[in-house]
Amino acid sequence: MDHVIISEHGVFSVETKTYSKPAKGGCKIIYNGDGLSINGYKPDKKIIIQALAQKSWLEKQIATLTGVKVSVKPVVVFPGWYIENHQHNKEELWVLEPKALPTYIENSPKLISEDNVRLISNHLSRFIRTTYDK
Repeated sequence: MDHVIISEHGVFSVETKTYSKPAKGGCKIIYNGDGLSINGYKPDKKIIIQALAQKSWLEKQIATLTGVKVSVKPVVVFPGWYIENHQHNKEELWVLEPKALPTYIENSPKLISEDNVRLISNHLSRFIRTTYDK
C-alpha cells in the first residue's frame, strides 16, 4: 500500500503502479471490473487481488486500533496513462489516473465524522511510526 487517504469522504488505500509507456501509440488502460488491459496486454489479476487484500488489512487494522468499523475504498492509480473504466460495480475498486483521484473523493458522500477522521488518522499514524520506523 503506497498511500492511505483519510477524510470525511472515507478511507482510501492507494496502490500506485508504474508502467513504461510505449515509444509510439496509445497509452491506455482498460478496467472492466474483472481485469485490466494495458495497451492490449492482460496482466494477471495480482494487481486487483493486492488492492483488495490491502483494503481488508486496513479495515481490520483500523477496527483493532480504534474500535471504529469503516469500509476502505481500494484504489489503483497508473500515473500518465489514460484509463477507461467499463466496470459495472464502481463500488468495489477504483482504477484511475492520479489526477482524477481528488475529484472521485470529493464526489463521494461524507461517511466519517471529523472526530473519527482525527481518531483514525492519529492511531494509524502512531501504528505506522511504531511498527515501521525502526
